[in-house]
Amino acid sequence: MAELQAKLEGLAPTADPPFKAAEVTAKVAELSGSCEPILRTPKPLPKVEPAPEPPADAPAAEGEAPAAEGEAAAAGAEAAADAPAADGEAAKPTPDNMDVD
Repeated sequence: MAELQAKLEGLAPTADPPFKAAEVTAKVAELSGSCEPILRTPKPLPKVEPAPEPPADAPAAEGEAPAAEGEAAAAGAEAAADAPAADGEAAKPTPDNMDVD
């Protein structure tokens, strides 16, 4: 198409065009015929990986152990954030609302 446009720009305004509108329409139909099936193909579904089996020696139920570990980790992180530094310095307060211009 770029070469046809270059031919068109080099011609005098009164000269016959180097290509016809029917040729452009045919090219569009050809491209649509090859591209439409690709565009209409649905995306493949993501693969579902099976959940790993819990170890046989785990005494707690499957749903309880991860929640308890997660709660303990969250509580530990919160306590570490609230505790003063080991150097004896007080922790810097964080502002509740920060005004950003």
